[in-house]
Amino acid sequence: MTLLKRGANLLVKLNRYMQNLQCYQAVMKTFSTLLPFIFLGALLKYIYQAVFVPEGFFATIYQVEQWLPAYQQMGIIFNGLALVIVSLTALLATLFVAQFLAESLGDDASLVGICGLLVTILLNFNYRLMMNPSGNNHNLLYLEKFDFRYLFLGLLTGILVAYAYHLLTKLRNWIWPAYHHDRSYLERGIRGLFPLIFILGLAGVGGYLLNISSQKNLANLFNRLLNLPISNFKHTMFFIYFLSIVNGILSFLGFANLISISALGINSNVSVANINYALAHKSVDHVPNPITLHTMYECYGNFGGVGLTLGLLLAIILFSRQRRLRQVALLSLIPGGLGTINSPLMVGVPILFNPIMLIPFLLSPLASMSIAWFFINFKMMPPAVYGAPDSTPSFLLGFIGTNGNWVALIVSFLGIAVSTAIYYPFLKILEQEMIQKKVYL
Repeated sequence: MTLLKRGANLLVKLNRYMQNLQCYQAVMKTFSTLLPFIFLGALLKYIYQAVFVPEGFFATIYQVEQWLPAYQQMGIIFNGLALVIVSLTALLATLFVAQFLAESLGDDASLVGICGLLVTILLNFNYRLMMNPSGNNHNLLYLEKFDFRYLFLGLLTGILVAYAYHLLTKLRNWIWPAYHHDRSYLERGIRGLFPLIFILGLAGVGGYLLNISSQKNLANLFNRLLNLPISNFKHTMFFIYFLSIVNGILSFLGFANLISISALGINSNVSVANINYALAHKSVDHVPNPITLHTMYECYGNFGGVGLTLGLLLAIILFSRQRRLRQVALLSLIPGGLGTINSPLMVGVPILFNPIMLIPFLLSPLASMSIAWFFINFKMMPPAVYGAPDSTPSFLLGFIGTNGNWVALIVSFLGIAVSTAIYYPFLKILEQEMIQKKVYL
């Protein structure tokens, strides 16, 4: 048996083991419930960035502001819809995963789901406003801490609440035995008081202590724990590979975009030095820093989003026979094909917490960046120096950044093709698992 087959079998066994866990099953049900909201939020967000931001890609090319009636008003509506949907992703995840897990544990799903939602709110509540109403921050909730970036925290909170409620229910039944003949709604509510008081009280105290600390809320605490001392790293391929892997692992676990790539990429000192050189010499050749996070990762390692998921999207469209996967890929074409918003793919395939997809998710960006490094290192194309709007199709970033170098465009397509080839065998393994389970057909 070859090493590849052993690795594939190990991934399959791990995937099957995880699928037998009640908490994992609850997470998958949560993903299915959240998928339409995540898709709609991703689509609205990309349309807003590309069309209704004056510097957006399509807004600039087609001068949309000049001919579209009520341009600003439509932009406000699109932005508002996107913000509401995207900003509540983690909060909804807490509600649904707690509800589904409680149902599998035989507890009151509605009570546990609402309890999980309230716990998440309490852990991100701004108690400082109550202590100092005249302060600068007038928001009772840190809504930005409920979006897709903190999906892991939402899921973890919901799972912990469901298990805590289950254990406290057992303790309550030991102290206060239930009368099986009384199944009224009033009895259900009264018997839920004991675990609810304990869980919500603990969350209130925890949220208060977090809020008066320097972290202010649970999301900031995790940001601090996951904060890497990377601001002073040199822009070498080793550093870029390392950052790509770390960013991929965090995204795989539900911490999307926690690392500020733009601050280390196009906005970094080395990238600014490249731009100044190119403007002064009217050429992108011989810039002082050809290998940077921008010239490698942003332009050639992020097609379709973290994990270079444009390769997976194409692999599904071209080779998959699973109707559900093809539907997810087609729904992701605009935000994850033109843009880099891959949240529908992350949840719909899913990639999140799916051991079968972890290896290609981490390897694809490395392969694409290695191809770009080869061409830049051997002077076959210049590095991508110039920036582009966030809504620019990701496969055009290298082309635009080199001021229209056709080799850069070819290298971009080559990187996408290699990524598609990397994803292909793992996609087939995933499909075989689906066929064996007789689901998602």
